[in-house]
Amino acid sequence: MRFVPNYVISIHKSINSIATTGRDTVAITAAAVLAALTQWLVIVAIARIEGPTELGYFSFAQAIVIPVSYLAWLSSRQQILAAADFTAIDRHVLLRLVVPLALFSFAFVVVVFGLGRFELVPYLLAAIIMKYAEGIFDIWSAILQVQAKSMKMLRLTIVRVVPANILLVATYAVTSNIVLGSIISFLAMASASFFFERADIAVALSVMRQRWPGLGVSQLVSLIRLSFPLALANLLMSVAPAGLRLVVEHKFDASTLGYFSAINQFVTLGSLVQTAFGQAILPRLAYQARQRAWAQFWRTQLGGIGFMLCVGVVATGASYAIGSQVLLMIYGERYVEYYSFLIAMAAAAGFQYAGATAGVGAFAMHLRKTMLLSYCVVSVVTLSAAYFLASSSGVFCIPIALAVGGLCQIGVFTFAFWRIQYSQRGI
Repeated sequence: MRFVPNYVISIHKSINSIATTGRDTVAITAAAVLAALTQWLVIVAIARIEGPTELGYFSFAQAIVIPVSYLAWLSSRQQILAAADFTAIDRHVLLRLVVPLALFSFAFVVVVFGLGRFELVPYLLAAIIMKYAEGIFDIWSAILQVQAKSMKMLRLTIVRVVPANILLVATYAVTSNIVLGSIISFLAMASASFFFERADIAVALSVMRQRWPGLGVSQLVSLIRLSFPLALANLLMSVAPAGLRLVVEHKFDASTLGYFSAINQFVTLGSLVQTAFGQAILPRLAYQARQRAWAQFWRTQLGGIGFMLCVGVVATGASYAIGSQVLLMIYGERYVEYYSFLIAMAAAAGFQYAGATAGVGAFAMHLRKTMLLSYCVVSVVTLSAAYFLASSSGVFCIPIALAVGGLCQIGVFTFAFWRIQYSQRGI
């Protein structure tokens, strides 16, 4: 008889725990969604101006650049948030400026000259410029979040990112040159940052000018060595979604990849909600893990997973109700035939978001080996399912694979959390 009341109390505490992160989550999510919506304009512009084949080329370029960016960023933002201090911020900034340039250049040479994909040159360059700019300003957002200035981050997104992305689309619409649009967008973001944040940036640059000359190679190598397992985990986490694009192009064609990319933007928008939510609960989970407050940790973790599954349910219902009208309005008539695919992707997205949220708890507990193992298993399972189901299920192999991968990720991390708690109890 006591089980039901205790269970209800546990759920109530879980909801209250999540609600305390509401303000940060709303601000971070709003900033991410605003940026994503304006970035989405680039996809819409390519889809309407050039067509699904060219959109497929751009999606292929993103499938290369995005995983490389996760490795190049060395998980700096997550480390700053988990530590809640700036002891290594100067080193993180320096690495964020240098490492992506080296890795992006290497990836460009391999794809264009090694694989002979010269048709991808403008789309690769555009994707690289966009990701390099995103990486630089990502560090500044981490600083604001640690300082509990999430509302300021939202305001800066409105005055910096949104106009820059709109300018990119306008330049591309006029010139049909996506590289030129990306360069102008980057310059616009930098100009807006220096104009609206010049005082804070001046202080930061002054401190870094004093510290950078004293930084030894050994310090940077030490930070890279510490960051690499986490960065590799982020890379592996991105392998499955990026690999799906490669599977689609390999099994079908660039045009089908373009249709998939257009539909997948809805899922990407939802993933930003998950990312913002995860970043909001990360400091709480890290604190609870350090204190071994396992009851609170489980409430926060399982509450987050449940919340993401509910997001998937809502997205599926919305896709069923208004999906065809939305596709027609945003992309045009020829994309409406993928209405049922949109519903399937929305249903699978809930499991994908829930699996990613489980990974936040693993990051908070510094389970580097478990994260690497999980992302390897999930990537293999997801890509294998998509590849072998492609001939029988068509493009629907993708949502099936995403759902299976998300469930696999939840299972691996949940077992890891339980095992650690069990061992620390001395049982």
